[in-house]
Amino acid sequence: MLESLQWGRRVVKVLVVQESLRPAGGSETVVRRAVAALPEAGCMPVVVCRDGDPSLPANIPVHEVPEIFGPSANEAFRALEAIMKRERPDLVHIHKVAEPGVIGLAAQRLPTVVTVHDHASYCPGGSKVFWRTGAVCTRPLGVPCLIHAYAHRCAPRHPVRLWRQFKLSRDAMSALQRAQRVLTLSSYVRERLLQSGLGSDRVAVLAPWVEIPPGVASTHAESVLFVGRITREKAPATLLKALALVRVPFKAVIAGDGPLRPNCERLAAHLSIGPSVHFRGWLGTAALEEEYARCALLVVPSLWPEPFGMVGPEAMAYGKPVVAFDVGGVREWLVDGVNGILVQRGDTPALAAAIQQVLTNSGLRARLGAAARDYVAQRFSRKLQLTRLVANYRELLT
Repeated sequence: MLESLQWGRRVVKVLVVQESLRPAGGSETVVRRAVAALPEAGCMPVVVCRDGDPSLPANIPVHEVPEIFGPSANEAFRALEAIMKRERPDLVHIHKVAEPGVIGLAAQRLPTVVTVHDHASYCPGGSKVFWRTGAVCTRPLGVPCLIHAYAHRCAPRHPVRLWRQFKLSRDAMSALQRAQRVLTLSSYVRERLLQSGLGSDRVAVLAPWVEIPPGVASTHAESVLFVGRITREKAPATLLKALALVRVPFKAVIAGDGPLRPNCERLAAHLSIGPSVHFRGWLGTAALEEEYARCALLVVPSLWPEPFGMVGPEAMAYGKPVVAFDVGGVREWLVDGVNGILVQRGDTPALAAAIQQVLTNSGLRARLGAAARDYVAQRFSRKLQLTRLVANYRELLT
């Protein structure tokens, strides 16, 4: 057990605020794992969410309070005040909320940690991509974002929706200024926050941990795995175009769902690779673990700057190499030629070549996979990252 975090003679109670705990994305996975592990460090987590997760340990209190995550700021404030009064936590850890003012309210009352999981607080469009040209936006949050929305199609162009999203990002940055500690999953996101005006003294990087399965999975599988939302940001369509260029037999598994799934299914048929591509939708934990164990490699073809890219280290924990576009925080866990292959963003032929190279070279696949597992075990283990999380809590309480 890790060193207990105590205040005097009692265990520290942490109020964890997250919109949803249902298995549907990276933030939900990060929060579920943290909540389940905090008792190992002597913390008592109390969860406040809109949608709970029945798989959490029964001894962890979960309050489903949809008002905190609704559009009404006043209702959110009243609901949070009521929970804080009832539970009397020592510290608040906020992940995802719809109303940034919730962060400010919590920070006024108690030491408050906020984990930033995405780009929404400094990008009104949420993607950091100029979709008209496909270029990654490198500019800070500011009034020019309102112009870029029309010039670059990077945010809603309806005036009311655009202003609402811009104000939400601006309010989020203001709220983060009041939090005692802001955590990011990657240095990439930290730098974007600093660029948009957040003080460096309050922002720290804390990557999520992954569970390391016992043993090493077989390296003889031939499937190419994609895990994630089927959206233009995650770019499974780019993966399908790359697979159409692969000149060896393969089976591809698309584990995920999203608004572009019908388009991608039609694209696979159009590219004459339909029989080789299996769209499996969202998978439960056990089924996804089986896909990680069976695949030859994972591909991350994202065109947006990944805030971290959780699925990469998850596959690496199974001893599987990753082929990915060099975007966002990906290079913080993928070392080109060591535990996977980095490809220049948007270069579909190069992505196809890298996939084919890993599929056809069993020695390379085994070497990259072994290094991938070791890399994750050394840098993203539960013990290491949980210790760092608790260290952040301890610093705010002493």
